Amino acid sequence: MWAQYALDNFATVAQAVYVLSREPFQIIAPPLPNGKPLTIHLSLSDARGDNAILEYLNDKLIIHQGKKYKVMINSLIYDE
Repeated sequence: MWAQYALDNFATVAQAVYVLSREPFQIIAPPLPNGKPLTIHLSLSDARGDNAILEYLNDKLIIHQGKKYKVMINSLIYDE
């Protein structure tokens, strides 16, 4: 639903980052069966070449934006 929200509401990565950085909602993921916290990431790209990777860490949205943010995995903290 997070990805669909971005697709339905924003034409560019910059628009998405502008709105989502104000945290109009929060995504809370349940822990994994082994008790570890689940990490959730969203990758956005637009026709201008702008990219953003959004992730929730400790219930706080972290946004990495720029042309260099093209690849992500969904199992680690992005900076790691």
